[in-house]
Amino acid sequence: MLLATSFQNLPPKQGQICYGREIELRLLEQCLTASDRQEDMRICCLYGMRGVGKTYLALEYAHSHINDHKIVLWVSAESSLKLQQSFGEIAHRMGLADDSVQHPDQLCGIVRQWLSNASKKGEKEDCPDWLIVFDNVEDLTLLQAYWPRAYGGSVIITTTSEAVARYYTDSQRTIVIEPFNGETGTQMLLKLTGTDESDSEEKKTAKQVADALGNLPLALDLVGNYVRGLGKPLSSFWLEYPRFEIDFLFNPNLVKWTPAQFEESISRIWALHLYPTALNTNGHLDANSRRLINMLAFLDKGGAPLSLFQANTPEAMLFEGPDVPNEIENLDDLLDNPFNQVLALNGAIMSLRDRALVKLNNNTKQINCHRLVRHAVLKSMGRSTKQSVFNRLVFFLNASFPTQEDGKPLHSKWSSCETLASQVSALLQSYSLYKNDIGHPILLCEVAVRCAWYFLELGHYHAAKQMAEQSIEICDTAIRQGSHPGYSTWEQPGSDFGVSLSEKVRDIRVNNRRHGNPEDDMWIAAAEGNLAVSLMSCGRAEEAYEILLRLRRRDDMKANEDVYLRNTCLCLYMLGRLDEALEVNGEAVDIARLKRGDSSEQVAACYFDLANIHIRKGNMPGALDSLQECLSRRNASMPLHQITAFTLHKTGEAVALEGDCKASIPFYEQALEILTCCECHPGSLCRTAFALAAACQHAGDYERYESYLRIGKSAMSKFYAGKDSALDITPASYDKYVQVGLR
Repeated sequence: MLLATSFQNLPPKQGQICYGREIELRLLEQCLTASDRQEDMRICCLYGMRGVGKTYLALEYAHSHINDHKIVLWVSAESSLKLQQSFGEIAHRMGLADDSVQHPDQLCGIVRQWLSNASKKGEKEDCPDWLIVFDNVEDLTLLQAYWPRAYGGSVIITTTSEAVARYYTDSQRTIVIEPFNGETGTQMLLKLTGTDESDSEEKKTAKQVADALGNLPLALDLVGNYVRGLGKPLSSFWLEYPRFEIDFLFNPNLVKWTPAQFEESISRIWALHLYPTALNTNGHLDANSRRLINMLAFLDKGGAPLSLFQANTPEAMLFEGPDVPNEIENLDDLLDNPFNQVLALNGAIMSLRDRALVKLNNNTKQINCHRLVRHAVLKSMGRSTKQSVFNRLVFFLNASFPTQEDGKPLHSKWSSCETLASQVSALLQSYSLYKNDIGHPILLCEVAVRCAWYFLELGHYHAAKQMAEQSIEICDTAIRQGSHPGYSTWEQPGSDFGVSLSEKVRDIRVNNRRHGNPEDDMWIAAAEGNLAVSLMSCGRAEEAYEILLRLRRRDDMKANEDVYLRNTCLCLYMLGRLDEALEVNGEAVDIARLKRGDSSEQVAACYFDLANIHIRKGNMPGALDSLQECLSRRNASMPLHQITAFTLHKTGEAVALEGDCKASIPFYEQALEILTCCECHPGSLCRTAFALAAACQHAGDYERYESYLRIGKSAMSKFYAGKDSALDITPASYDKYVQVGLR
């Protein structure tokens, strides 16, 4: 592999925002050149509120000194995910790692080790001097794992956190970036608007506007580009907005703005682009431009790929989508992509760029807007607009994020996954901030599952776990509030429990089998395994048993040997062949321990089966011991999952069979509490509620008997249309709503 002898990944230089920072640039140069020893690492921190131009100052310095360093690295550091993506990209683009290395910790270590080796090499010959810019560092604990273990290089940090600045540098190496002084702010505004400085009236107006904006670079950039877009002088703008100072500046005597006041000011500047006045009809945004920046406001701060907005067909957007599409309001409008035509997207981007509202990186083909503009755009949106924009983005992302074909890994699609993973994270974050406006985006959870799987393959387990937990929270809230349009139908099990569907899937695979292709044979066998489960569910255990025996003889099915052994045990149990079931159960436990670990769910499932066998054989102590083994594992890994509730239900059933109905009540109550707040079929909730009601009745507690009876009947009303008098309150009648291996 060829290693890069020189490398830089700097974003393109931006516009006027670095205007007037000559003093700060000189200070930055001094910090990064002054050192007692040549081999010391030189560090400088640019600290200040948002919008003063820290990032652009660092970028200006890096571009100006690009020939002074053989290696110049730009690292987005606002989150752990951003740091991992930056170091991964650097490692691959520099040739330090090939595509076989994907784990973020490995890639980070490779880059840090390369810097360290380069510094040691410099003891004998010219050191390949490097510069690293860590942009937007807000959490000092995140950066520590990525800090270079090397000398002889330079580091620039940009941050709004005083704690970060103090931790990494002393006061001599921290440059506080303040808003411009009045003269510089005025000059920048004149330059942005193309106004002749000799025009005293225009210069006076420019000073008034700049002072009203607190001479903050981002605010000046936005207003200056807005006025230039109008094609009118500043004095005309001032006349159109006579209350400018009142509208934009809350305290006319304020010398320094706080971040909150600045954000409010940006919100008001943004309003100029949205709402035309009677005197101004050409300064506001067209519909497509507004649609685009509304979307960008929800997406990743670092930018969104242009591909996200294009080539999204309705069919792709509805992949794994709602079961009842007509429940989603304005679905046709949401699926109508206004940017399918390249000209439409380019036109919207040009309009936004003309007003300095977005930046386009032609190297990465990504578009983004400043975080404060994002904040202002979101603030300007009403509830219905937020919901429709967010839902459209979810459909776009659903169409764009790679899918697993036939359950295969995503390895070949990692590049696309990496591009879009930060967008999934951004939408989940946006949901957490605006959940009262957005509702319950169930489809986003489907996309997040694919993204979490990508993180698992990558070895980024924390991110996968976090994404899964966020998705579970969305679904859990939707279920508790009974609000999940498009996903409202609970299907009653058919008379064949999916046998016909499983047979159809198997037959399709058989008909499409390629001669001599072992992979096709493997997937046919897997389809037969699913058919066996369906056959077991509808009581056809003998047929399922024969299929499972065939599967257990196949070498390509050994990966799931414990699963097939367990299902064989279930068949034997259903056929009443209890001694054989007991023997196979022992094999299943041993293989599951070997393959999955003693604390795994598969071992827990085997203990659940063992309990059922003991109950049928009349060995109640053995059954309770087995259930305790099962419950200890499930409580440790999934305490609020429905299968833990089914284990508690079975424990209550076993205790009741021993004749102690009163002692069974706490187990049933715990099961009901879990089922009430997790995703399960209402029929399974009926089963536990009616079992609990029966236990209370036997214990003589008639008040609680009536209470739990009402809970069961209420759950039944969600899927049963018959008369109340015809209700069956026998718990066993609802076993069919519970997976066969959990009854």
